[in-house]
Amino acid sequence: MTTKYVCCNSASLKKVKTFKKPPKNEPNYNIKNYRRILLKCVKCGNFQNISNIDMDKLYEKDYSQISYGKNLWDKLLKVYNLKKKSDNYLRVNRIVDRYKKFNTSNNFCILDVGAGFGLFLYVLKKRNKNWKFQAIEPDQNNVRFIKNELKIKTTKGFIEKIFNSKRFNLITLNKVLEHTRKPLEVLRKLKKNIKRNGEMYIEVPDGESASRQGYEREEFFIDHHYIFSKKSFKYLLNKAGFKIMSIKKIKEPSNKYTLFAFVKLIKNKLWSVLIFKIRIFNL
Repeated sequence: MTTKYVCCNSASLKKVKTFKKPPKNEPNYNIKNYRRILLKCVKCGNFQNISNIDMDKLYEKDYSQISYGKNLWDKLLKVYNLKKKSDNYLRVNRIVDRYKKFNTSNNFCILDVGAGFGLFLYVLKKRNKNWKFQAIEPDQNNVRFIKNELKIKTTKGFIEKIFNSKRFNLITLNKVLEHTRKPLEVLRKLKKNIKRNGEMYIEVPDGESASRQGYEREEFFIDHHYIFSKKSFKYLLNKAGFKIMSIKKIKEPSNKYTLFAFVKLIKNKLWSVLIFKIRIFNL
């Protein structure tokens, strides 16, 4: 078990539901002998799915086709044309509004981790052609689509296994952390890729709100290792070494319950003193 990476106290986990078959609306991953257990921390409200399914293999090969279908352009344009009825439309607005002072900058760089089929970057690129975009995505079909059709530089693989020395003004993780078994390691690794005064935007499912309507909702599907509460999300971000600039709970147009946060690095006091001395004495 990897609860120590996200939960305040693994000894406080209690079983809330056992699944012997997929919920009604869960994508068909062709899993034989389906069985999983949903646990909840009674102290911080974090949820954890326990099963013997290796989702990583699915993410690399078939996840895109099962989740989005074979024609990614059709899927992208269908969601894009929803406009204000799309979760992504509001997500892009949050980014554009927060960083509008960089609208004319040619040096503002964004890395989207777990980019899916590239909808977020596609819309963001249409809103601001000055910014530079890059993606990381494990699914081979998605990677080909983003690189060849959307013309955005993309690296194939899981962030846990990729080395990238480049630094970005903004790193985004839109519904990604719940899919990884070690979200704390992911966040700590990405700290090295944030520019000084750069930020990170993170979205995760809000299990605390969703649980009031039952555990068969999308927030609790098998591909989510963790489903957060506001308390456990804040715990994870603080433990990873981030200062939370803002954090909110929302219900999206798709009816999903979501937590999102803008965070930045907590400055090291010793390093700040050293920089101050260098500037004073022109060292």
